[in-house]
Amino acid sequence: MIAYILKSSLSLLLLFGLYWFLLRKEKLFRFNRFFLIFSVIFSLIIPVITIPVYTTEDKSSSEILTAINSTVESFNPLPEQGEFPVKEPSILVSQYSEERNLQLPPGVILFLIYLAGVAIFASRFIQNLLYIKRQVSEAEKLEFSGYIIALTDQPVNPYSFVNTIVANKDDYRNDKISPELLQHEMEHLRQFHSLDIIFLELIRIIYWFNPIFLLYNSAVRMNHEYLADSGAVHEPADIENYAENLIGFICHQKNVRLSSGLNPSLTRKRLLMLTRSKPHKSNEGLRILTTIGAVIVVFLMISCVKSGSQSSGVVKDIDGNVYKTVKIGKQVWMAENLKTTRYNDGEMIPMVTDSTEWQEYKPAFCWYNNDESVYKDKYGALYNWYTVNTKRLCPAGWH
Repeated sequence: MIAYILKSSLSLLLLFGLYWFLLRKEKLFRFNRFFLIFSVIFSLIIPVITIPVYTTEDKSSSEILTAINSTVESFNPLPEQGEFPVKEPSILVSQYSEERNLQLPPGVILFLIYLAGVAIFASRFIQNLLYIKRQVSEAEKLEFSGYIIALTDQPVNPYSFVNTIVANKDDYRNDKISPELLQHEMEHLRQFHSLDIIFLELIRIIYWFNPIFLLYNSAVRMNHEYLADSGAVHEPADIENYAENLIGFICHQKNVRLSSGLNPSLTRKRLLMLTRSKPHKSNEGLRILTTIGAVIVVFLMISCVKSGSQSSGVVKDIDGNVYKTVKIGKQVWMAENLKTTRYNDGEMIPMVTDSTEWQEYKPAFCWYNNDESVYKDKYGALYNWYTVNTKRLCPAGWH
């Protein structure tokens, strides 16, 4: 899970960096909207996609044999006879039980904290939805160009949500809300900007601990305003009048969360973007192609996993016995031990379900109940780190 979070966060940061440096100041509003939402979805999926990359190495048998010996020695060599610490099963079980009863595992504590965060953000999301629903249901409703205008007595800036524009009744009746501002809110409805906001809020409920989504939320909302402005103002001559109407709401009421509405803190950026010239077609295409190429690089960088260089070979012991070996990363395994259910001496690995069975095995066999599920009292695992006679290494976790 930690690896997933790190990979997704890395992807989110890299893609947001692309947006910030290549696209943020350009009038590529539709592409920017697609890219920002795509970046979130892409970053949530990319960690579960892996492309294994193998490399082949040629090693002499002497080098492989040396690697085997060094690997075995690095795994806490078997103590000399008489030095092996032996504890009674009852002591081991009692100590383990006492430790488990004293404190909750860190994983459980972290999970409870995560659930608490999910509950807080989910309750806030539901509360905001109910607030908008209540405000709309109590308002006077009018039909406007195929959409609904809800006129409320509450002091609010004009805002839009799903298929409704909400505005203050007195502002609307006294013509304080210009047709351009209403057109701006209608553009939010036509382009379904509420879907983007709801999507990001739902993602944030699950990933509330990741502050990167705050950057995406802010960027998406800013781009929504650019899109709505470009739809409301078609001629350069209208920009001055439109700017005056925007400035008239700078000191107005606060905005409603989850909605697309007039945000005084974004007004200056919106006015600057309105006066910015559109990029040349060639420059626009170059930025888009560069962005697509960078996304491919991010995909390969995160998905391609070096699956440990593998090389096959054989070694011969002092008695002349020949063994196949497989090198994975920096460790060399006996090929016959990679997929097996038997000890090195041929004996089947037993299932230990009762502590009394422990007494039947030699101290060199380490019993460990590795199943943390509800079946931990039923299943167990016997790990063979070293065989008493051969001392050959078995893969960790092999049982």
